[in-house]
Amino acid sequence: MAASSVAVRPSPIDIARAVGAAVPAEVSAQPLLGILGVVTGAGVVTLTSRMISLGMPDFRGLHGFGYDESAWITSAFDAGLMFVGPFTVYLGGLIGPRRILLAAAALFTTLLIFLPFAHSYSLVIALVLLCGLTSGTFYPLTLTFALRNIPLRYLTFLFGTFLSHLPCTQPSWMGR
Repeated sequence: MAASSVAVRPSPIDIARAVGAAVPAEVSAQPLLGILGVVTGAGVVTLTSRMISLGMPDFRGLHGFGYDESAWITSAFDAGLMFVGPFTVYLGGLIGPRRILLAAAALFTTLLIFLPFAHSYSLVIALVLLCGLTSGTFYPLTLTFALRNIPLRYLTFLFGTFLSHLPCTQPSWMGR
């Protein structure tokens, strides 16, 4: 007689142990510093996007770019920002959000330092696209990092400060 294969359902205790293992046991020792760092990263991305769109006439005049060429600069930043989101969530789960955020912040800062020294249009597009790719990691991983490392009593403060960036992304905030 052949042995039958019967699927065994996990017990509720096994499920609770698996969920408990997925939640980190330790939280940040300085939660307010974590909130400040995460919200600052999201704020820098928001302000960078706004500064690119608002400073484009000056940038266009400085480098002699036409209107169509400058439209591709903002499009490259936005495309990089949106493209990297799903990959960031996967890498954040695989490697950890803290490592991804620190590496992206360092690369983002380095790229922004070198961006004013770019002399060709293709180099500007490449740097702006890379800036968009690195800054696109902040939005998906900001809340992931915060929810894993900050005690529950600070979550209301975290969501309030994180959502305070929302009006800055709207065109009416700048008087358009």
